[in-house]
Amino acid sequence: MHIDKKFIGGESKEEVRQIDGPLDDTVPAKRSITLRDLLTLRLGIGAVIAPPGSFPIQKAIEAAGLAPGPNPPILAPDEWMSRLSSLPLVHQPGESWMYHTGSDILGVLLSRASGMTLEKFLKERLFTPLGMMVKPGTGELVVHDGSTDSRWANPAFESGGGGLVSTVDDYLVFCLMLLGKGSYGSTRVLSRSTVELMTSDQLTQKQKEQAHIFFEDHSGWGLGMGVNIRRNSLGSTPGRFGWDGGVGTSGYTDPAENMVGILMTQRMMQSPEPPRVFSDFWTTAYQALSN
Repeated sequence: MHIDKKFIGGESKEEVRQIDGPLDDTVPAKRSITLRDLLTLRLGIGAVIAPPGSFPIQKAIEAAGLAPGPNPPILAPDEWMSRLSSLPLVHQPGESWMYHTGSDILGVLLSRASGMTLEKFLKERLFTPLGMMVKPGTGELVVHDGSTDSRWANPAFESGGGGLVSTVDDYLVFCLMLLGKGSYGSTRVLSRSTVELMTSDQLTQKQKEQAHIFFEDHSGWGLGMGVNIRRNSLGSTPGRFGWDGGVGTSGYTDPAENMVGILMTQRMMQSPEPPRVFSDFWTTAYQALSN
């Protein structure tokens, strides 16, 4: 367990380890990882935001084939979970926000709890009720990237953090469902109170400061998505929620403006800081509002 060192009067406040220490120099976890830890990405492990190979734990995550990236893992879920469980956490559960890995664990958890593959579970509980991933008018399923050698065809690991291939239309339906407080048309898939919890900031100020490169001073994290808490640009209005995806997408829902905006590009992000096209898109969208 690697956590930040704290001192009082030159003496260690608690038994701690540093992130640059060896993997076998650990301390016990104070408690188990909870479902809320996974949803808020505070489970204690995830993307280490530093140049590749900076720390032993970062090298170990990479060597195990567990480093978050734009492509789905090539490991089967059981092997993926086995390798993950062999590594120490970077922080104590609940103490710090780390990107991505918690979402993949949630995908495995959904599959095991439902007794279905993640694909089948999402199709039955979300995609089919909302009419997503079908051809308008006919209901016919549409194959995307159907080449048999595609990395998205029959993946070994159905990634909850970045394994879904979809369309702007489907993403819009999902965002409109959230804008409708869990309801789209005559179909309700979530309760109003659930959506309100999901779209409320769940992080402490210290946790946001530790992940400043993602949140700066205007955003936090709800249950599975970013949440704007302060307006420092035309687009970042308090209460707006969504995320800028590393593969070149930006999607946000703004209840105050009754608006959904989605941008899909064909260029992956080069850093956690969104590219200029994202900010230009949102500036243009909000400048167009007349009242």
